Amino acid sequence: MQPFNLILCSLILFTSDFVDAVSFGDCVDVFPCDRDPCTLVKGTSVTIRIQFRGLARIFPGDASFEGSFDEEPATIPFPPNGVCRRLIPGCPIQPGQRYTYHYTAVVPEDFRTGLLRVEWRLLNANMMPFLCVEFLVRIAEAP
Repeated sequence: MQPFNLILCSLILFTSDFVDAVSFGDCVDVFPCDRDPCTLVKGTSVTIRIQFRGLARIFPGDASFEGSFDEEPATIPFPPNGVCRRLIPGCPIQPGQRYTYHYTAVVPEDFRTGLLRVEWRLLNANMMPFLCVEFLVRIAEAP
C-alpha cells in the first residue's frame, strides 16, 4: 500500500505549561489505497493508521472526526473509540516514544460520493486535541 499524501499533518500537544506543534510529512496511511487521493468504496472496510512521536506525557481520551465535501460539512458516523485501545505501544503517551494509532471501520453506504476532506483528532483525557491530521479521500460506489 502507498503512504497517503497529506494536506496537513500536525502534532499538537496541550499541557498545562505550553502548546507545541510539529509538522510531519507522511504520517498517515489509508488501507486499501492504490492512488492519491485514496478511493474508498462504500460498504468496504478501511483502516487509518497514524504514526507519531510523543512530545510530552499525555493521558489520551477519545478521537473525533469531521469531514466536508466541497466545503460543506459532512458527518462521519464512526462510534466513539478510546484512543488507548488503538495505540501501540499503550498508554500513557511518553515523550520521545514512537506510537501508531489505528482505526478500522466500514465506509458508510449513505455517504455521498466525491472528494471528502477528513479531519481526525486524538483527544487527551480533558477532551483537548493533542494530535490532528487532515487528508483527502474519494468516496465511490461499489462497482
